[in-house]
Amino acid sequence: MASTLKIATWNINSIRFRLDIVKRFLEEEAPDILCLQETKTVDDAFPGGPLREIGYRHQMICGQPAYHGVAIVSKVPLRDRECFDWQANGEARHVACRLDCGFRLHNVYVPAGGEGRPRIAGSISAASSFPRPNAITAGGAIARPIGPRTIAAAGSIICGRAPISPRRRSTT
Repeated sequence: MASTLKIATWNINSIRFRLDIVKRFLEEEAPDILCLQETKTVDDAFPGGPLREIGYRHQMICGQPAYHGVAIVSKVPLRDRECFDWQANGEARHVACRLDCGFRLHNVYVPAGGEGRPRIAGSISAASSFPRPNAITAGGAIARPIGPRTIAAAGSIICGRAPISPRRRSTT
């Protein structure tokens, strides 16, 4: 494994619809790992072949039809796939794996709430049971490269989408 890892996270909102721009991003930015949220496809329909062709041979997918879905695609090996259904409602919103350097990578999609708060409240209470990271929390566009000392000390990296507004439309 390289001495640094470049990790990107992207709420893609349909991997099949946006496959061309995902491939372009991977070719231009060359992250070692890409975490995707809202893939909106079942595992068998995930377009893994075209991503393997450009070097992302390792893939952890946790999908469902039409909504949600998360995936991790990587140039480096991914081990011990786990999909979590922390609301016990069949929604595919959390996939995790272990990297050879020892830390766990969590890719999480927490949708915004609707008109009421029950959905987001349930998500927040469920999210509070996530494993706590020891060193790094990555979110947003591209995370900083992670050096070997940080990797050795890290327990988990959490990537993904977790809006803080209780409604779909922010009041700010």
